[in-house]
Amino acid sequence: FNAGLEVYPNPFSETIIIEWNKAAEKVSSVSLFDIAGKEMERKEYHVVGAIRLETPRHIPAGNYLLQIQTDAAVYKMKMIKAE
Repeated sequence: FNAGLEVYPNPFSETIIIEWNKAAEKVSSVSLFDIAGKEMERKEYHVVGAIRLETPRHIPAGNYLLQIQTDAAVYKMKMIKAE
């Protein structure tokens, strides 16, 4: 996906762990979108290191897009929410 970025587990149930190991870039926000493009969750950050994203319990199982915004770029990853 990207050197210095690790996202797990995938599939996820309620928590997504994002490990960011690029000291030159800070994560500014993390968003989770459904396949229709609706933003289901968004958190603001200003960190380097591990982030624990707790997703809303009401979102159904299915396919999602995780978007990670840093100081320098936007990274996107397909995620699957397990039942």
